[in-house]
Amino acid sequence: MGLKDTANFAVIPSAYKSNKVYSILPTNGDMDLDYSMNNTQNRYDSIGSLKSSGIDIPALNYFLTEGELSGFPELQMTKSRTNILTDSVNFNLGNWSVVNGNLSSGLTAHVNVTGSFGVSTFTENINSGEHYFQQSLSGMATGRTYVFSMYIRPLGRKIMRVQMTNSADTTCLFELDLLNINKLDAGQPTNNGLIQKLPNDWYRISCNFIANANTGTLRISNYQRSSSGTPTGSYAGTNGFGFEIYGAQLESNPSSSAIEPSPFIPTFVTPVTRTNPVLETQNTTAAKAIINRNYPVTFYWEGKIDRYASTSSAFSLFNSVNSQKYIALQFQNSSTLTIRRKDGTNEYTGSVNYRTKKHDYLKIVLVVNDSNNYEIYINGFLIEGFSGSTIAWDYDRIRIGCGFAPNNDASQRQSFNQFFYWAKSFTAKEAKDVTSYESYEQMATASNFKLV
Repeated sequence: MGLKDTANFAVIPSAYKSNKVYSILPTNGDMDLDYSMNNTQNRYDSIGSLKSSGIDIPALNYFLTEGELSGFPELQMTKSRTNILTDSVNFNLGNWSVVNGNLSSGLTAHVNVTGSFGVSTFTENINSGEHYFQQSLSGMATGRTYVFSMYIRPLGRKIMRVQMTNSADTTCLFELDLLNINKLDAGQPTNNGLIQKLPNDWYRISCNFIANANTGTLRISNYQRSSSGTPTGSYAGTNGFGFEIYGAQLESNPSSSAIEPSPFIPTFVTPVTRTNPVLETQNTTAAKAIINRNYPVTFYWEGKIDRYASTSSAFSLFNSVNSQKYIALQFQNSSTLTIRRKDGTNEYTGSVNYRTKKHDYLKIVLVVNDSNNYEIYINGFLIEGFSGSTIAWDYDRIRIGCGFAPNNDASQRQSFNQFFYWAKSFTAKEAKDVTSYESYEQMATASNFKLV
């Protein structure tokens, strides 16, 4: 019997239905988790196609690295975002305008990024000049960062330029033949251009723009290389050259900036806001009895870092009567992890000095020996031990990837691959063993590196 088989509670995202994620331990259903998500979520399935999870259906998302699948799926916990582009699937001319080209939808001879037949395309005509399609936008917030993203597949062209007219950092140039991005304001760390390769010859491109006015135009242009090799957007077009396109998105948080692209939010006539999912153990006597066992306890969390935030928790235990009683692990910033403990009035934090970057894949064990002392192990090493203020064990529910408690939730979200809970203390050897990788190949695959 392995160490994980002895857990009091274990969830590996695999078995689920509407509003429910099943725990693998215990097997009698006492610790099954309630799940809510009032919108659809798009995710990558086991062959790398983009699929919709459906309303209140947990989204199991597979990692893509250099166009190949790596690792096993995470339970995707997406942050609330608003896609302000309309008609982002079919690209009808009622919402998009075209210059020196043709915007077509529903071409059944082609397979789109979802693996189904039917794509939209933007192709050039033979006129000289620029070849682009665009959408006029209003209601944007001045000073807010918006993230553009879209799925594309080349049809004779390999370079695409994206421009936001109401932004100081106006353009981003994607060179798919070189997998290169020439962002004009590349020195600004918050304005990143990205190219993600998918396994079916599609790419997802993305970049950031900071709005300097409430209205603007998003323009998407075909480019080619001049005789000298320099990308240019003004030339005599070639009929049929351009891109297959799917899933255009210009997103922000509902009331603040966004930094990275999130899963695609389909829109039609109007913008759409995706809400936050919630995942927590049931509020039953049996579930509370499993959790409320007092010290010592051990937690295991495995997954990649979605974001850094002082209000985001990888997991938390809380009191269902008093939401100001909790213990939580969070990714504070790129150099600090934080253990937060609150007794209902006073909050105490333990800061873990550990250098990370977004999308790092971590195996973490938190051992809480008693009301004062705890330790954290990451990827096979003891990182830090603490002796702090006394916090009595007074928790009866678990939340994974969301706020500290239902009434103490700042809307940050964090996906995960595994979560375990033991009503006992791990030895140093047990903690190191369970967070270690068995081989370099396993470590590289789990960490989203590609072996060559």
